Amino acid sequence: MCDECPSLVFDCAGACEGTSVVDECGVCGGNGMQTTYVEECEEEYVCQNVQVSSQVDNYQYGCVGGACNYSQCSDNTCTSCAGCPNTCSHYGGNCSYINFPETVYELVEECGWVEECNTETVTSCP
Repeated sequence: MCDECPSLVFDCAGACEGTSVVDECGVCGGNGMQTTYVEECEEEYVCQNVQVSSQVDNYQYGCVGGACNYSQCSDNTCTSCAGCPNTCSHYGGNCSYINFPETVYELVEECGWVEECNTETVTSCP
C-alpha cells in the first residue's frame, strides 16, 4: 500500500490523495444538506365589511327648464330654489315634482372561503 500511495494521505473513500470528504450528513463524497420547499395551504372562512352604494329616489319640488333648470325648491310654488335669486318662472322654468336621486352608502358584510398558502423551507440530509 505504501508503494501505491507514497504520501500516505487517503480521503474518506480510500483514494490516495483524493478529494472526497465527509459532508455534514456523514456521507463520504455526499452533496450535504438538501433544501426542499413545501407549500402548505389552508382554507379559512373570512367575513369583511364592504361599502356599497345605491341610488334612491328623492322626489321634491324643483324648477324644470329655463336658467334654473333642475334646481331643488323649498316649496311647491318654487318661489325659493337653490341657486336662483328669483322664482323659477322668472327664469323661464316651471315648478314640478321631480326626482333628485341620492346616493346612499351602507356597509354590507361579505363572507367567503379564502385560501392562504405558505411556503416552508426544509433542509435535511438525503
